[in-house]
Amino acid sequence: MKCDKCGADIPIYNTFCPSCGADAPGHETFHPIPGAQNNYGFDRPKLKADAKEALRGRYWYAFLVCLISIVIINLLSYPQSIANFIYRISAFTDFVPGPVVLGLLSFSTSASLLSLLYNIFIGNMMAVGSAKYFINNRKRQGEISELFYAFRE
Repeated sequence: MKCDKCGADIPIYNTFCPSCGADAPGHETFHPIPGAQNNYGFDRPKLKADAKEALRGRYWYAFLVCLISIVIINLLSYPQSIANFIYRISAFTDFVPGPVVLGLLSFSTSASLLSLLYNIFIGNMMAVGSAKYFINNRKRQGEISELFYAFRE
């Protein structure tokens, strides 16, 4: 497709000319999905209606799954924040004795490593379980126990 304004080539998926920024010819009428409300193929009212139907009568279960997963996934992110704060304080070696700096840095490193391992082995597993709950909730009533799915398999 060519731009009407500058004549540059416009990729098929663009709604504007990458050279001059002019609207691509005919992009207002391009709808890859019948009834779509935009050029990206999403029918927002249909997506919203599907989401409401999936959560009908199960809203509080979905809220509980989100709450549990957020608490467990972020459980050890606070020691990481404390470790970063301690690491910044230890930069002032003129005011803090050497052994204290060494102790603070070793605590900071340990907390960072612990937080990393926790996120790899527990946080990511909880994220997978949360996604599985919401995927299954579209087809049938999801079970809260699916939150721990990755630990069972």
